[in-house]
Amino acid sequence: MIGRTLGHYRIVEPLGAGGMGEVYRAHDERLDRDVALKVLPEGALSDEEARKRFRKEAHALTSEAGSALERCGGRPGPLTHATTTQTT
Repeated sequence: MIGRTLGHYRIVEPLGAGGMGEVYRAHDERLDRDVALKVLPEGALSDEEARKRFRKEAHALTSEAGSALERCGGRPGPLTHATTTQTT
């Protein structure tokens, strides 16, 4: 995934993985900023419970955006945004 472009996000480095997908530091080419990008496996949001869990996680991340994502990455410089894509 490193170096791959998904939409307008260029994958820079892996940050971690969990039950719902993999998280990468990516660069938003439109807004010229680093973001945390979660890549979900195909079908990950196929049922309502999974969608609820994902929405809850997304809300939690955006409420603590800068500090939570910076801790997650353990790299210098804040990650300013969380976004998600689903692989096909």
